[in-house]
Amino acid sequence: MIASVSGVTVEGTPSEIAELMRAMKNGGGPDVAMLTPKQREVYDALAKHPNGAHYTALAEEMGLDPNVVNTRLAALVTVYKQAIVARVCAGTYKVV
Repeated sequence: MIASVSGVTVEGTPSEIAELMRAMKNGGGPDVAMLTPKQREVYDALAKHPNGAHYTALAEEMGLDPNVVNTRLAALVTVYKQAIVARVCAGTYKVV
């Protein structure tokens, strides 16, 4: 399922998206355990790079389309207000 949460398009099951929306509404701090499986997959790949990584490098490692990886990372930055993943520079992200 694809939904818009705080102006950002996210992917996940209805229950995952509902849980994310509840946490955001209740002011819950970011928690990696709240990530959807697709978000967690990208987060885990990025976490292997302590100095950050460009989304195209992650996409190659993961065997995914670069646009998919960039979209998921950008959503993590926006939805979680850079508390889980931060954009270091154009196309490069780092786990916070």
